[in-house]
Amino acid sequence: MPDDTFRYLADGLTDEVLAQDDRAVLRTLRGPTLVRFPGGDHAPPRAVSTLLHGDEPTGFQAMLHLLRERPRLPSTLYLFVGNVRAALAPPGYAHRYLDDQEDLNRIWAPSAVTTPLRDAAAQALQHLRDAGCRDPGRPAQHLRRHPLPRDRHPGPAGDVEPRHAVHHPDRALGAPERRARRGAPRCL
Repeated sequence: MPDDTFRYLADGLTDEVLAQDDRAVLRTLRGPTLVRFPGGDHAPPRAVSTLLHGDEPTGFQAMLHLLRERPRLPSTLYLFVGNVRAALAPPGYAHRYLDDQEDLNRIWAPSAVTTPLRDAAAQALQHLRDAGCRDPGRPAQHLRRHPLPRDRHPGPAGDVEPRHAVHHPDRALGAPERRARRGAPRCL
């Protein structure tokens, strides 16, 4: 039964789990999960957040499609799968979040309020920081040194932000300084 208890899987997902359909993978995860996929040591670790809202499965499904091919990763990849319980609630992928949950866009900043989802977010962030992911408040200096590819554009603060911010929990959060204030993971 799905719940909001955080899980950390240090060794990725097995071929048996990846062979299942996306909802079966979610049933296996059961709740908010950070999955580590070991890769090369040539670059800093990367993190991707998916399914922060139960009604937004596309990023999760795309990551499963990629991972099923077992690509050779140049760096360690961390996949955060957020609101599993809302995604699995009938009829499936129909609920942004459930009545007893918070919006996962709003739980990343430290708070005196403790809930299972806030605990999950705090634990995921701590794992990412311990792994060497760039701190959420630090700008992406390396992006400024390169010409802008066609799918990138300057953000409001002058830094470069992907148009489709797969690396960020919610591409609609706005300017980088607002994202940093909210504390969302920004491992690039």
